[in-house]
Amino acid sequence: MQDRRIAVCTRTFYPHWNNGETADSPEGTNDKVRGDLALQFMEMARRRYRLVVADATGPESPFGRAVRQWNGDVQVVPASPGISTQLRTAYAAAMNDTKARVLVSTEPEKTDLIGEVDRLADDLLADRSDLLVPERSDESWNTYPSYQRETEGQANRTIARILEKAGLTAPGMNLDILFGPKLFSVRSDVRARMVGILWRQLVTADPKLKPAEHGDALNLPVARALQAKLRVRGLTVNFAYPPSQLELEAFHPELASRYREKRLEQVARFPAEFQAEVQPPTLTA
Repeated sequence: MQDRRIAVCTRTFYPHWNNGETADSPEGTNDKVRGDLALQFMEMARRRYRLVVADATGPESPFGRAVRQWNGDVQVVPASPGISTQLRTAYAAAMNDTKARVLVSTEPEKTDLIGEVDRLADDLLADRSDLLVPERSDESWNTYPSYQRETEGQANRTIARILEKAGLTAPGMNLDILFGPKLFSVRSDVRARMVGILWRQLVTADPKLKPAEHGDALNLPVARALQAKLRVRGLTVNFAYPPSQLELEAFHPELASRYREKRLEQVARFPAEFQAEVQPPTLTA
C-alpha cells in the first residue's frame, strides 16, 4: 500500500533505450543500462510511495511506453529535457496531492536508495528537519569509481567552506551536497517557503555556469534553505553505486571517458554556482 505522505519525484530521458537484450551503439548501451535500472527503481518505489516521473523521452518511444505500463500506480508527466525543468515538473505534480508531506528527489538509477526512504522521510515527518541531505557512508564511497570519490569529495569540501564563510553553516558541517538525492518537507507550515526555494532560479551572467542543467532545483536549494533559516541536516546512508554502471564503464572505455569528462566538468561548476548563490548582491548607485 502506498504511503501518499511521501512523494518520490524523479526524471527520465533514455531516447536510445530498447527492451531487447543488446544495444547497437554506445549511447544505446548506456541508455539500456540506466533505463533498466530506472525501471527496477520504479517497480520497487511504486508499491510503497506515490511516484511521480517527469519523462522527457516521449510516450511513443520504447522507454516512454515502458514507463507508462503501470497506469495509475505511477504518475508520468511529460517534460522537456533538463534536470531542473523535469524536477520542477515532478515537484508541481506531486504537490497537487494535499496528502504529500515529503518530496524525495532522486535519480531513478539509484535503486539501492529505496530501502532507505522510510528512515530518511521519518526525519521530516517527525518534524526534526525541513530539508534532508543523505550522506554516503565510507562503505558507500568505496563502491564508487575512484575519480568520482576524489572530485565529489573535493567539491563538497569547497562548497562547505563557501557556506561556512557566508555564515550559513557551523564550522565542520560538511554536507554531502553532490549526492543527488534530497528530501524536502512540504508540510503546511513550510510549504510556501519550500515552493519559493525550489522554484527560485539562479540568475548569473557567467556563461560557464549552467545551474538550470545541474543544480538549480536540486543542489542549490540547500543553500536557499539555509538562508531561509530552515532546518537542514544530513543522515548517513549505505548506498551502493550500481554494479551494472561500473561494468558499463569497465567494458566501454569510450563511455567511461565521456562520462568522466562530463562529471568533472559538472563538479567543477558546482562550487561556483554555490558562490554565486550566496554572495551578496552588487549595490548600484
